[in-house]
Amino acid sequence: AEALSRCDVLLIALNLFYFIGSLSLDRDTLAITYGLIPTNLTIFRFFWATLLHLDSVHLSVNLLFLWLFGRRVEREMGPIVFLLFYIGSGFMASI
Repeated sequence: AEALSRCDVLLIALNLFYFIGSLSLDRDTLAITYGLIPTNLTIFRFFWATLLHLDSVHLSVNLLFLWLFGRRVEREMGPIVFLLFYIGSGFMASI
């Protein structure tokens, strides 16, 4: 079995940290504070929305696919391009 890459570990840790931190907020506060709101768009909201997960199942499925495919994609792209691809994909998904 392949070991996790540094990027995978970083992204999984960021997603877990952000999710655990969001557990103390109700959904409305979470959406208003960190979600994408068309009248209040900032570049940070696109980044935060990339890490925002509705519940533990949503988070788990996303992290499973990151674990399954991320290391292979990163190996092909390289770590910097992979991180930019991850952030860019999240940004585009938020549009």
